[in-house]
Amino acid sequence: MSGGTSQAFSLSSGVGKAAPSLESLLRSRKRFASWLWVKKDVHYSDHEPPLFKEAEIWWCHAGENVGVETNGKGTSFSRPFLVFKKYDRYSFLGLPLTTSRKIGSWYVTVNFGQNNSTINLAQGRVFDYRRLGDKIGELKVGEFKQIDMAYLDLHMISNKIYLPPEEAGVVGKSQIVGSL
Repeated sequence: MSGGTSQAFSLSSGVGKAAPSLESLLRSRKRFASWLWVKKDVHYSDHEPPLFKEAEIWWCHAGENVGVETNGKGTSFSRPFLVFKKYDRYSFLGLPLTTSRKIGSWYVTVNFGQNNSTINLAQGRVFDYRRLGDKIGELKVGEFKQIDMAYLDLHMISNKIYLPPEEAGVVGKSQIVGSL
């Protein structure tokens, strides 16, 4: 480009922190480079989607993620996930499990196998079937219903105070048909 200047893209977005160098990333405890090799293998795996359904718990390649996002463990970057909502035969909303005892409105403890496990309601994410490993088991109907209710309570606005759009400062009309 004539007369133009180019700028490098910065992940810091001007918040006073420079993006880390490649060398510092490689020295850090994050395993991004290792995960890329596993992720490539997962992506190019050639198999039919397994039969999975809601309330089942599967090992899932969660990966090496950013900040507070839930990471996988070990060389396969896997951890147990609950199939919370199946969208189709290729994708689902998964909620991660941990054996660490956690307390808060975004956690639900369930008895699974011989251990108590905690499900993190705030770390749900959509997964492709290729991230699924082995099926571990299935929750009982009552436990799954408890998780469902806690998820709705945490994420839905049904228990929040509703302000009409004009009082909330919203301009225009809602495109949603029906009522709250």
